[in-house]
Amino acid sequence: MTKNSIQRTFLVMMSCSCLFITEGCFSARYLSSIEQQSLEPSDLAGHKLKIVSVDVQLLGRNMFIPNATPDAYTDLAMERYPALFSREIDSLPVALTISDESTSTSFAMPLITMVLSLGTLPGYPFEDTMQIKVESVFSDRASSELCINDTRFKRSDRIWATVYTPLGLIPVPGHSDMPKISGIGRQSLAPSSHKLTMFSIIDAVVQAARECGMQTFQKVR
Repeated sequence: MTKNSIQRTFLVMMSCSCLFITEGCFSARYLSSIEQQSLEPSDLAGHKLKIVSVDVQLLGRNMFIPNATPDAYTDLAMERYPALFSREIDSLPVALTISDESTSTSFAMPLITMVLSLGTLPGYPFEDTMQIKVESVFSDRASSELCINDTRFKRSDRIWATVYTPLGLIPVPGHSDMPKISGIGRQSLAPSSHKLTMFSIIDAVVQAARECGMQTFQKVR
């Protein structure tokens, strides 16, 4: 190994070490209590849905809900339920009100592990949890209300981290409802967390549509 290659390797290692210290190494798994729903187009009397408004009303700290437009929700809904959602003008409008019923963070054991290992071992994951309520208002094309339904679910992220070593990049053990993510800095975990929350909100809309019943959508001509 030449002197220049040794110097380059040393600089890379120093840069990585600085990045670990300033940002931290994180890994997460993502959980939701609501699952992808089973609903046929015939259950909507052949109609498709379109999310036209999203009103987020939070009492506590926003852990999971992204600042996303109605079109972004509809696009993701079309990805998850292509037979049920559309951006076409004749789709039935759905207005959403999203609120938090409770939030919590468990950090006692992770903090103890972090202190005892001096930030070098991932140890015990901490958990952010949010109980979310989604109110779905289904309307006909003239904006007359057809049905209002509330759906609740719990979202949680389980995360561990290290400061002085890259061991925090080791995936957190256990089941995850999204692919597990490891990265430098807490912000690297956010995109997957937000996407699962949006999927869960869309699942809540589909569950609400099923509970409203086919007869609700048969009223629309």
